[in-house]
Amino acid sequence: MAKVHITDKWVRAVKGDGRTYQEFWDERLDGFGCRVSPDGTKTWNVVCRRGKAKRRHTLGTYPEASLVEAREQAGERVREFRRSDHLQRSRRLSFRDFAMQYLEEHAKQKKVSWRQDQERISGKLLPAFGNLRASDVTRQMVISFLKPLRKDTPVQANRVKSLLSKMYNWGIGENLVDHNPAHQIPSEDEGGGKDRVYSEDEIRKTWSALDSLTLPERAYYQFAFMTGQRLGSNMRPSTGALEKNRLDEATIEDRLKKRSKADDRGEILFMEWNEVDFKNGWWVIPGARTKNRLEHRVPLMREAVVLLKAVQEYQRDRKLNTKYVWVMSRPGRTKLRPPRYTRNQYLKVRKLSGLGDFSQHDIRRTVGTMMTSSGVPRDDVGKLFNHISNSKRDDVTGIYDRHSYDSLKKDIVTFWSLKLQAILKTQDTSSLDFTLWHTAQLADRSAQRVAGSTLAARSSPGHEMAALSFGPLKIDKATADAASESAHSGSLGGSATS
Repeated sequence: MAKVHITDKWVRAVKGDGRTYQEFWDERLDGFGCRVSPDGTKTWNVVCRRGKAKRRHTLGTYPEASLVEAREQAGERVREFRRSDHLQRSRRLSFRDFAMQYLEEHAKQKKVSWRQDQERISGKLLPAFGNLRASDVTRQMVISFLKPLRKDTPVQANRVKSLLSKMYNWGIGENLVDHNPAHQIPSEDEGGGKDRVYSEDEIRKTWSALDSLTLPERAYYQFAFMTGQRLGSNMRPSTGALEKNRLDEATIEDRLKKRSKADDRGEILFMEWNEVDFKNGWWVIPGARTKNRLEHRVPLMREAVVLLKAVQEYQRDRKLNTKYVWVMSRPGRTKLRPPRYTRNQYLKVRKLSGLGDFSQHDIRRTVGTMMTSSGVPRDDVGKLFNHISNSKRDDVTGIYDRHSYDSLKKDIVTFWSLKLQAILKTQDTSSLDFTLWHTAQLADRSAQRVAGSTLAARSSPGHEMAALSFGPLKIDKATADAASESAHSGSLGGSATS
């Protein structure tokens, strides 16, 4: 079987030898050729191969079928054969291999949030469908799989369903599957989504319910109420040692470096001790770990400092030598656990507080809403929450402006500390007004500068409110040891021991 460059000129010139059939194969299109009979009849053929098996198709004779027509028919036959072959092989494709192919060939190439896909696949989809063939997953299977998820975590159910549908739509385009079992399955009502704000009574119930958690877990949520900063996305282990819920610091550091923009809500979750200025009451979040990539200075109320000291003592007592604030260990063990929040924590807090929809993502929104409802300007709350406009992102003047907000942010946190204390003590907060209180504070500072002496901080008219000092905060060991009482039963009520 000779390979030649088949052209119109060659076809016209080739002759039969009067004895045998001759086969010539095209150099340009694999499997396409011309068979010449002894009497010179020229027949177009294409041969499709699968392993050792092959299938020959006759496409017509020359000159009734021209070279161009024959080559087009041959190309179409080859494509059809490959599609059918691909589909037959895809019907044997396991869901596990299908999911891994989606991650490697699509998600990692085109999605900055591919790690979320990876966690949902390993945590939800593989346990449910991993032992099946991708083509065997049915619509009824998907509905049955989603039913318990929708009951406990409707938002998570919607995300998992959307991912499954996306995977199969991609697979159809790649000829890996021929149907989408999640197509047009309705999404669950997410219950208001990002509009949820806790009432003062719900804050008290939640704070009380946190007693059911260990000290680091409880302090994690309390610190979010005190600062209003972003908590963090869950950092679920996936394979190997990670499946045993164990991470060393090197692994945690590696995960941090590889995180995508979708993981950038870990300002509290991945907080480090060297970011905290205990003496002056500041927490400086590096730009590499903020959502807008800008360094953020957060003033700490006195109770927040005491709370961090309690966590520090907790780690020291258990010999947890780590730079992370919220790394934990199980009772009686010294091995590190990754910074994370768990479903069990949610269920405990939901059950004891009576808030069936308790979610950490609502805490920051609640704090901001409580501030603005008391008269704190929305733009000023944005400065405390690190909402900086893009126009100031690379502006040198904007950098100086951000540091000039320190005094204002201190005042907002001081006022929020007073309001939070009042809420937890079930006091009336309806008449607490930031504008009046802040005006009084500015007047006192002006008087201090004029008189050159230290004056007692004044409260707003009609209220007895003690302003917290944000000068040097001397937290000695006795104070830290007492944090188990003062962080919860003191000015902010409750217990901090575990």
